[in-house]
Amino acid sequence: CGAQRGAMAAGAAASLRTELLGILKGFGAAPSLAVLVVQAAAALEPAAGGSYGWARELMSSCEATLRSAGAETAAAHAALATVGELAMICNASGLGVCTAAKPIVALVQGIAIDNSRDGEAAGGGGAAYGAAAFIALGKFCMRDADLAKRLITVFTHELAANAQPAVRNNALVVLFDLAKRYGDLVDRHVPAMALAICDDSPVVRHQALMLFTQLLLEDYLKWRPALFRAFCVATADAEPLVAAAARNCFHSLLMPRSPRLAFDGFVPLLFILNGCVDHPTQKATLDGRERDKVEMAGSAHQGRRLAILRGLLSKMSDEQRLQCTSKLCQEVLAAVPDGTLALDPATKQQPVLADALALLASREIKVSAGANKDGDDDDDAPPAAAASAAANAARGKLLTQVARKATVESIVPIVIELKRHLEGEHSPLLKDVFMFLRELLRDHKQHMQDILSRDRQLGLEIEFEMRKMQNVEKPMSERVSLSPGGRLSLGSNGAPGSAGGRTPTRRVPGSKSKAPAP
Repeated sequence: CGAQRGAMAAGAAASLRTELLGILKGFGAAPSLAVLVVQAAAALEPAAGGSYGWARELMSSCEATLRSAGAETAAAHAALATVGELAMICNASGLGVCTAAKPIVALVQGIAIDNSRDGEAAGGGGAAYGAAAFIALGKFCMRDADLAKRLITVFTHELAANAQPAVRNNALVVLFDLAKRYGDLVDRHVPAMALAICDDSPVVRHQALMLFTQLLLEDYLKWRPALFRAFCVATADAEPLVAAAARNCFHSLLMPRSPRLAFDGFVPLLFILNGCVDHPTQKATLDGRERDKVEMAGSAHQGRRLAILRGLLSKMSDEQRLQCTSKLCQEVLAAVPDGTLALDPATKQQPVLADALALLASREIKVSAGANKDGDDDDDAPPAAAASAAANAARGKLLTQVARKATVESIVPIVIELKRHLEGEHSPLLKDVFMFLRELLRDHKQHMQDILSRDRQLGLEIEFEMRKMQNVEKPMSERVSLSPGGRLSLGSNGAPGSAGGRTPTRRVPGSKSKAPAP
């Protein structure tokens, strides 16, 4: 009785499979439906006998249709979808109906190349037909490592050079699948693939962001400099939806998994965005395509550059921000008086200094003085855990204070030397230097007091320049001055020094201007 039920089940499966094959051989189904029908027919195979003879027969029918049908016909599109799915199913079953030696592979490759190129001129169905052929070709590669090795350069070339967004998108999808199956094979092509994040089409850019984020989250890929740069540029994309997706993927999902990513790439990115890739200390090897996509040289693009770099700063720890402040001073500000960073407007190096000064004066680079960034979430923690958290917070605060003092003491001489150099050059960037000094006075008041109390003349010069800048920028809520005791103070209601009185002035030696008297 059980055998009879099995025979009936086999007969029903064979009958249903025959009906499905009739649909497929008619090549009238939509491509998405054809894929599902092939999968259903394959699922019935164990119950129907398991010979897969129908698959070879259907493959031959697909080949004949692809040779005879035109690119605009529904039959050709259905045949492409069918042959790709057959390759996946039959090779997974060990039938080997799709290998590099099969004529069907060469036929599909020809359709992919010829129609995607023809579509550039026609601008119509030829490109869609070629794009569909790339998906079928990718399915062949998924079951044949030798074929994948031979054709991967075809996919990367079309991703970079094809004029049709649909073709570039499908080439990217194929490379994404190959990266999961043949990681070592795809790894060396990651820099070229990363430029899809900067593609001319917003659809391709968004798709690339989603696919690369998935590969990175699932550890199929590791971070490369080119991939890091592409994600950074995407956070300031001209298309708001793409920019929002990039910030969510990069800042919220990927950067927490790589805590040093933003810090390690920050200063090199500052130079690269400005097109300064041949600086002695910041040399970078970028090919022509990447330079066209990544560089944002010139004052017109400063807003985008700063938005990218401030986004990185906002994701750094306090310690990293202090270190970043020190690196910017050591590698950018100090390089100007040394002559390794030229201020010639004809070069691309002066905007590097302008960006560095703007970043040093930004709120994103400020430290939190060891405050608990996680809020009051520890209130409900067990006593032991709360005590440990409090000890860690106190230790972190102490370390931050020590690092603050060391950082300020190391960078103030650099800033002062830069100030004097820019004064000699009559540079318009002098105002930016004082903007940075003003932020130092506000954020590191106690440490700056200790430094300037040891150099009274320097304190007078800074106070005088601050007063000039404040007069230009009135009204100001806070102003910086030296108290009569030689200490820095913030005057209330914008008044420097003590409230109400007028600060006497005297001439600073070596200066044509008057500075406040002590």
